[in-house]
Amino acid sequence: MSMDKMESLGVAKNCILEKVHNARWVLERATRDHGMQIDAERVKKASAMLKDSLKVIQGSISKEQLRGYEGEAASIYFSVFDELSLQQKKDFTFQGRNKRPPLDKVNAMLSFAYTLVTNSVISVLETVGVDPYVGVLHTERSGRASLALDLVEELRSVLADRFVLF
Repeated sequence: MSMDKMESLGVAKNCILEKVHNARWVLERATRDHGMQIDAERVKKASAMLKDSLKVIQGSISKEQLRGYEGEAASIYFSVFDELSLQQKKDFTFQGRNKRPPLDKVNAMLSFAYTLVTNSVISVLETVGVDPYVGVLHTERSGRASLALDLVEELRSVLADRFVLF
């Protein structure tokens, strides 16, 4: 993207801040709506940790540091993800996020849902004349829709994760 480093970092921060904010929203909603069916204290603790991570993310001084904080926040979120699953727990257990290839049913569904959301975002970007391959957070590689992947970060928990869970 034709931006200087600081402007690019600012855009990337916003993507990750919204990703973490939306992940917290999913946790808070699950606690509110299903507090008697889940370990609400554990989920609330994860939500509080994500809230604290928002401040740390805001203070990122490089994309590498931002990616590290993003990884930590994702680890916190996925540490309680199995709590959010209310249906067919015996058949759909979640031990942690894995991909390439997904090793269980939940991870396979998450990967599939992320692919659907990514392809939709690519389509929207191309429709409005924006190049989906030039991003600010994901490394630009030939054939990788980096901007679409940047934008999908914000949408993962509210669209894909909730779809898989409920």
